[in-house]
Amino acid sequence: MFHICIANQAAVGVSDCPLLMAAYILAGLAMMLNIRLSYSSAPYALIRFKLPENLFSVFVRRMASALELWCLPSMLLGNIMDLIQKLAIDTDPELRIAAGASSPDGLVQMATQLHDRANELDQAVKNVGNDEGAKVLKYKAGTEAQNDDPKHLRKLAKDLHNAATQLESVAPGDSTSDNDALKLKAGTSEDDGLRKLAKTLYEAAKALVDTRPSDNNAAQQLADAVGQDENTTDKLRQALQQLAGADGDLIAKAGAVRDAYDKSGGDGVKPKFTAVQGQEGKYDGDKQPLYEAVKKAWEAFNDLYTANLKKLANDLKDAIGTTGQPSKLQQTLSELGNDTGDDPSTKANAVKTAYEGSTDNGVKPKFDALKAKEFAYQAIAAIKSLYENVVKAMTAFDNVYKPEELLKDAVGNSDQAPIPPGSDPKTLREALHELGSAGTSDPTLHAKAKAVKDKYSEGWSDTIKQKFHLVQAQANAYEQGNTIKTEKYKNLLDAWTAFNDKYYKVISSPKYNTIIIPSIITQWLNFLTYVILLIVYVVGGDQGHLTVFYFVIAISGVVFGINMTLVYSVDFNYIPVYIVGENCFPIVTSFIHYITTLMFGNRRKWNSDFIVVYVDIVVAIIISLVAAVVWTYSYVCKIKYGSATDKDASGWHHIFSHGFSGEFNPEVISPFLMIVVGMGLVYAIYPGIAPGMIVPFYLIDKIEMVLLIATFFPPVIVAALRRSFAYGDPRSPMCKWDSAGFLGFMGSGLHWHAFDLLMVIKISLAVIFIYSLHYRESNISRSIINQPKMSTFLSITFYMCHECLLALGFPGLVGANGGGDYVLIPQYIGALFMIFLAFYSEGYIIEYKSHDPQHWPTEGMTKWNAFCYWYYLVIISSYGYVFHHGFYYDKV
Repeated sequence: MFHICIANQAAVGVSDCPLLMAAYILAGLAMMLNIRLSYSSAPYALIRFKLPENLFSVFVRRMASALELWCLPSMLLGNIMDLIQKLAIDTDPELRIAAGASSPDGLVQMATQLHDRANELDQAVKNVGNDEGAKVLKYKAGTEAQNDDPKHLRKLAKDLHNAATQLESVAPGDSTSDNDALKLKAGTSEDDGLRKLAKTLYEAAKALVDTRPSDNNAAQQLADAVGQDENTTDKLRQALQQLAGADGDLIAKAGAVRDAYDKSGGDGVKPKFTAVQGQEGKYDGDKQPLYEAVKKAWEAFNDLYTANLKKLANDLKDAIGTTGQPSKLQQTLSELGNDTGDDPSTKANAVKTAYEGSTDNGVKPKFDALKAKEFAYQAIAAIKSLYENVVKAMTAFDNVYKPEELLKDAVGNSDQAPIPPGSDPKTLREALHELGSAGTSDPTLHAKAKAVKDKYSEGWSDTIKQKFHLVQAQANAYEQGNTIKTEKYKNLLDAWTAFNDKYYKVISSPKYNTIIIPSIITQWLNFLTYVILLIVYVVGGDQGHLTVFYFVIAISGVVFGINMTLVYSVDFNYIPVYIVGENCFPIVTSFIHYITTLMFGNRRKWNSDFIVVYVDIVVAIIISLVAAVVWTYSYVCKIKYGSATDKDASGWHHIFSHGFSGEFNPEVISPFLMIVVGMGLVYAIYPGIAPGMIVPFYLIDKIEMVLLIATFFPPVIVAALRRSFAYGDPRSPMCKWDSAGFLGFMGSGLHWHAFDLLMVIKISLAVIFIYSLHYRESNISRSIINQPKMSTFLSITFYMCHECLLALGFPGLVGANGGGDYVLIPQYIGALFMIFLAFYSEGYIIEYKSHDPQHWPTEGMTKWNAFCYWYYLVIISSYGYVFHHGFYYDKV
């Protein structure tokens, strides 16, 4: 079975495969059908088994108990399987063997092939003097109609020019002559600009002084010249602080900073540092790293002080130019894109020259000069984001202009140890060489294996996979080059498929065997339990087999628990889609129920009660069968890249291999609690207490209808946001919920913490409902109990908090917050609370209704004693019956 997948290799943030999306939606829908059969179909099953109607609530609760309790041990088993797969199964030794430094079919040799094929494609595309290379670049440039398409260079060059223009308009110029520039460099606070760097320089110099070096007080004099703080008179730090707040006396205060920096007579900070440099030989032993820290701090300060950041941005802006400026990048791209001749090589060469530059006047050298001052740009808060916009715009341009070169360079051109020795590998081939050369007992084996994984696929940015996907995105451009597509690009695809398949065979096979295969089996078991349930329901004559029916429901609970856990474990990126499937089931099954009652509701003509449950089970069989088939196909099919032959198809494309990172991110606390509170508290209150005990009876059905529709929207909205925005984008809950944002530049995601309020609302409502039942004379109780509008509104609000918390909690946990590797933990904790609090709620209702309000048992007690009294009674009522007498399933 072969499948051409439009999504990338399964990885963190990849949830775009239509086939897998369908599989997860169907899995969510199929698994929730157990609840349909336990709750909604219960009235009809009650009549089928000839039970008296006054046992309805007991029958429903016992059926639900079978499903809920029996899913707990199987969920625990699924969690254990997930932990074993993530913690106990170590693929590092197998990856070391697969690397095979000297093996002709090892990953090292395959990486060499991958580099060579990428290099051949890169050379062919860059040869714009050749007709084929020129046509590829022409396609990348884009036509007039594609002038605003971000997939083409004309739009990207325009964005780069705009970003450079914005930076140039704000960036400071020459500090020696421009007072405003020096003021901007000074910074707005002690933790900004030159003021922050001066503080760092003082601290470094003071640390060196504390070692008491024999340097003729050079380090002490440097520290004194900088100033202990911003209140130290006539020192650099005070001068910078006063300049930052200067208004009318800007000239004098800027002059004071320049004097403190390089005062005549050798009293300035600059000559004082030169004196420290002259004593370098005195800073030996433990003083050496402290001297290096001083040197680094000075270089950072001096770099910002002397840099003309405005000129660098202006040079880049001028090199890009605007449409209409001859020989500039935007104009040459426009001319190439609009070319209608048969030989675009001349105009393609003009683009190449404008980008690379004949000397140093091209866009690339101008950008490199600007980026060399990155620390200076980032040291000033007022221009940091503008600089980052320029970098992002240039990266986006290069991703289209030269992805072939980016892939080639990321793979690396040599199999050697990193330089300098002991440093981190800079390329994939360096990482593979280190791993392949490691011994079996090498204590750094795990670190070396992780370096390979990070370089190839598991790093957050600049992975080989990401570079390859950039090349893939230019497949249409390569078609313009004839042999570039049929030879060079095809050869690269073949080399990629060979490497990728061998790599993921090592990385993914343990998960495939321990998680994927069992998940396929449980999908089919889910289908099989419905088939057995149908047989049990149909046979047995007029009375039926209630005990066996209950037993099959219990078995389906076991399947439900492990099935759901394994689905979460297989690929947590698709959990938001899975939740959509779960929330589709009320609408789908209610529609089917409506059609069934419409067709067979005439009890004088049909055995309606029997038929309704019969149809429900048949629908469950059909949906679970389709879900099992799609799930199985999704994870046993092979994926083909481009023109790859069947034998070269990859069998691991959909397998998401992800172990514990070993790191805790504080950002996961909020979504973690959302899941626990969202799952854990819902059935303690709903539906028995709210709406059951506070809402007028005639409104309960209407509340159910409102929730039937409303609960569909939270997960669908979240899924739509995930599909609409990139991974880490703060407009999606799968971003990083902190101020820095994903990778430090995607934007703040703090606004998602506003939804933490839903946890407070849900818990508060639960307390209010219980309080209102016990203190009927209170104002709160009188405003809620049997007040149609208020009680209905609060009941709906409570349940929608549950839906919203789950819809946001799971994506927030598995997204850029980095909590996906332990998503099963809050799920299981939430399930434990949900199930046992549901029993607690049942016992509470029984005890509450068994007492006469006129002779209330806690009258006269303190609130704490009253709480303890009810707590003890409810525990006995809730769990004593269940565990001492078993579940009710006898016919009475």
